[in-house]
Amino acid sequence: YWADKTGYFPTRQSVMGTPEYEEYLERKPEMKNVVSMSSWINPRNQHPAYVTIATEWRNHLNLIFNEDAPIQATLDELAEIVEEILEDY
Repeated sequence: YWADKTGYFPTRQSVMGTPEYEEYLERKPEMKNVVSMSSWINPRNQHPAYVTIATEWRNHLNLIFNEDAPIQATLDELAEIVEEILEDY
């Protein structure tokens, strides 16, 4: 019912083994490809600071990999920034 009404598919293994789910896939065979790749899905962290922290992380890795920034000092700086961001939440 839920998958039919929302267009999303259940991701719990316990649901994927049910007769109702098999019936859903029989009615919507195009979803079999999506389901077969579901083990590769990695949901994003839902913390409200995730985007801000991930941006800082990417920027600092860019400094290390592309601008020859000193690794430990850059990571130490990143750790301080992340701690400051998390203190706000």
